[in-house]
Amino acid sequence: MRRLALVLCTLFGFVGASANLAISQQTDVANAVKRAKPVPTGQLFDLFVNRTWNWDDGGGFFQAAERKFVGWSGKGAEGNHASGVWYLPGRGRLCMRADWTGQYGTFKEVTCFEHREDETQIYQRKLPDGEWYVFAERDENGAFNNKSLVAGNRTTTQIARNEAYSRQHPTLTYPLKTPSQIPDLYIRSQQLPQKMVERYCDSPWILFNGPLCETNKN
Repeated sequence: MRRLALVLCTLFGFVGASANLAISQQTDVANAVKRAKPVPTGQLFDLFVNRTWNWDDGGGFFQAAERKFVGWSGKGAEGNHASGVWYLPGRGRLCMRADWTGQYGTFKEVTCFEHREDETQIYQRKLPDGEWYVFAERDENGAFNNKSLVAGNRTTTQIARNEAYSRQHPTLTYPLKTPSQIPDLYIRSQQLPQKMVERYCDSPWILFNGPLCETNKN
């Protein structure tokens, strides 16, 4: 019994210490961001242009020509692919305006990130109110690097797979333009993946006011 108590104390002490460390790190980043300056537009362009930004479950390619943006997120029933443009509106902001298509149909989405820098790091957050985190660090040559940014287009294969899945497993066969065109009960009957429901409800372009999103909020 004493050994169990010792193990539990050690375990919870470790968890508590980890939580305190995370809070401390967030505070350090928040304080650093207050002193940091917006990343210049030219520098931000060089950081992303003709590179693939790999995410936890997807990625996007920022093409130089015509500022074209292509990307993907998820696989199978939750997989989707995007085609649109990317642009830099200033003050350290990077935006992507694209049509996202999957088994659920197509919807438009604008996503923006803000970047600030100091002498050693670039900080990033998702607008409008995401948390700040360290995005890139300066190397020994003075250049900012992020291992998730890789030269070239690395999205082609998975985009093709998601496109093929969407064609082979159609659920909603027309673009989602206005919420009134798509009754909540119809979406429920199609068993739309929860991840996609959340994207619909949160999207600034698609605003559901029916019971589906009300349920999703609870």
